Amino acid sequence: MDSTQSQEYSIDIPDELLHPTSRTMFCHWESIRGESTVAKKSDLNLRPIKKILPSVFILQRNPLRQEYSWRLAGTGICKIWGRELTNDDFFRDWQDFEKQTLALSFDAVTGILQPCITRVRAANMLGEEVGFEILALPVLDNKSGNIQILGTIASFRQPEWMGFVELEHFELAALRRIWTDAVPSDTFAAKRRPAVTCRTNSKNFLRVIDGGRD
Repeated sequence: MDSTQSQEYSIDIPDELLHPTSRTMFCHWESIRGESTVAKKSDLNLRPIKKILPSVFILQRNPLRQEYSWRLAGTGICKIWGRELTNDDFFRDWQDFEKQTLALSFDAVTGILQPCITRVRAANMLGEEVGFEILALPVLDNKSGNIQILGTIASFRQPEWMGFVELEHFELAALRRIWTDAVPSDTFAAKRRPAVTCRTNSKNFLRVIDGGRD
């Protein structure tokens, strides 16, 4: 038996990932990417994350414009937004500052292959608010060769109106980047950790990006 098969690796989950759903997805992404910078979509195993599938999404960047469309949106995410999202424009109802700021962060996920974590306050047409956390991770689409964004969106509470009234106003509360180790010689390698132990007492991997409305 290969000696590497008996090795165990621990994954430090950044403390800034507040929602348990974000932590579960980050741990799974880390386990399938192994020593590579980016995980391959073909390596995704839905069984370990079946409980959070309603919160899972995939975004595709427009190759000509700074636009992102929903390629996949779980039922839990559609409930938060109050409508069906698949194939729609992610930033359809976002204001200019929030759109430009988060789009630049998404560009870093697809460009330099570094994840980001975002917390958002959103409101419906009645002014009722809900907060949620967005984890964005780079993933290689094997068929197209493009880098897509895989992640989760999970709300911190579920008010009674959620699922019946659409969100129409979004405001960024926090936006941070997660720096992960890369293997320069083999960026898209499929070297995976045979066994993974997640832990949450990690160092601060994130850098705060200051900013706000004028």
